[in-house]
Amino acid sequence: MSVDLHTHSTTSDGSHTPHELALALNLNEIKIAALTDHDTMGGCDEFLRTASEVGLTAIVGIEFSTIFHDKEVHLLGYGLPRDDSRVIKFMSEHHSYLRERASETLRKLRENGFNISLEKVYEISNGNPPMPSHIIREIYNCGYISSLVEAAGIFNEYLKFGAKAWVDHETQLLKPLNMMLEVGAVPIVAHPYRFPSLSWLEEILDLGARGFELYYPEQTGLVFEELSEFARLRGCLVTGGCDYHGAFAERKIREIEVPLEVGIKLLEVIGHEVPVELMNLMGGNG
Repeated sequence: MSVDLHTHSTTSDGSHTPHELALALNLNEIKIAALTDHDTMGGCDEFLRTASEVGLTAIVGIEFSTIFHDKEVHLLGYGLPRDDSRVIKFMSEHHSYLRERASETLRKLRENGFNISLEKVYEISNGNPPMPSHIIREIYNCGYISSLVEAAGIFNEYLKFGAKAWVDHETQLLKPLNMMLEVGAVPIVAHPYRFPSLSWLEEILDLGARGFELYYPEQTGLVFEELSEFARLRGCLVTGGCDYHGAFAERKIREIEVPLEVGIKLLEVIGHEVPVELMNLMGGNG
């Protein structure tokens, strides 16, 4: 049995629509899954609807790109009450900032010969904060590249971290962290193996994060053992997932196995009813 609590769709930087993603997860026998698109929950309704149709237990999630100690840190969030006025206000302000950031990216692209319309990019992203994949699609639509095979070169030269059109994130980690704590959501630190030391993780947990991703493709061997022991001593929540992006990354669904009990624990913490069949599976595994 497996769980995946870290996936992406076309709403951010994945190649599958939320509908296609839910189908793919179900086809690969994932039992509990969360859609965690970057800085938006715009694909969650479609994801939840399809998951319900195929019997996949789905969780509303998000992945915020934030700054902590002047470095980029990703913060996952689960169980956000999307109809809460505080969440609506936060996301509206956050999306306004991300629109300004996208506008600055396109300004830099224009300086490099790409005259791209922000409105057209937002059409491709379906109104969600644009990601490099959306921008590259419009570059292709405008005829600047003849094939999407050239997309990797465009990304590497202009849109990846530190490239010619890159614009640094400015959202401080405490902003989404505090918002999530205020509304009763569950903030989780993503892929902590990227941190310079475990002291970073400890500090973020001290600020209020409920736990971190333990099961992750790059967190194996001694790294997994160290993080597992850290979680045991800390007594914090652990999650996991493949960080699946479809064709836009090499990771595959079920590249790692996240234990069923990890998904069930998260369901319980966010107040989501645990399906009887999943509890029965847990009993069978015991």
